[in-house]
Amino acid sequence: MRNWQAKWIWWDGEVLPFNAYRCARRTFTLPSDYGEVKLHISADSRYFVWINGHRVGFGPVRAFAEGWRYDTYDITSFVHSGENVIAVLIIHYGAPTFQYVPARAGLVAEIEHDGEVLIATDSSWLGVPHSAYIRRAPRIACQQGFAEIFDASIEPVGWTQIDFDDSGWKSAEEIGAVGCTPWGNLRPRDIPMLTDEPFYPAKVFRTRLVRSPKYAFAMWVKGNLAPDDKTYDCMPLNGLLATVLVCKNPAVVSIIS
Repeated sequence: MRNWQAKWIWWDGEVLPFNAYRCARRTFTLPSDYGEVKLHISADSRYFVWINGHRVGFGPVRAFAEGWRYDTYDITSFVHSGENVIAVLIIHYGAPTFQYVPARAGLVAEIEHDGEVLIATDSSWLGVPHSAYIRRAPRIACQQGFAEIFDASIEPVGWTQIDFDDSGWKSAEEIGAVGCTPWGNLRPRDIPMLTDEPFYPAKVFRTRLVRSPKYAFAMWVKGNLAPDDKTYDCMPLNGLLATVLVCKNPAVVSIIS
């Protein structure tokens, strides 16, 4: 079993945030004669991780909270002597699916150089909500998570790079050492990594500008009609959904079904 120095961390606010995306960063320094550098990382619910702007991987694998898994990466080829940065996008579902049992949001990671821990998650890590991911995106189904709605116009461009200005980001709060509830002792990934290879189109036939629909409405049925139910399956519910239109001035409304 790994002897972790890292702490589980998160930021102030919701313990169980609903469809939340958060950016996290930490810089670290390597000597000119650095050797092997490894990253050990996990998050609840999922993470994507970059080193100096290069995407390294994503995870963790599915698991129950009391037997949560972590991943290990050899990041020697992504680092250099001097200042480096690790950037992590954490996704927390905040709702049950057929592949995830809700626990609280959290991130845990440490980077080791030649077997010695160089940095580990603690209150020195900085984070901010990723505002480009729209949290009000609808659930795909009770079996799955959320659709992704991404507004590229407000993306924090370059946030995975070393020269990004994160002076306005907040310091993390320490939840507890590895082994704390709800995750228990972390276990290494028990299946191989998924392959992650880019495939480019052979030919572009045409391009055009498309517009999003002006309005799109969705409702989390169980969350609104049975908020105390914590089961993961669908359930029969009786209810009514009403739409109320409020107009400041006289207007003609046409309803097309």
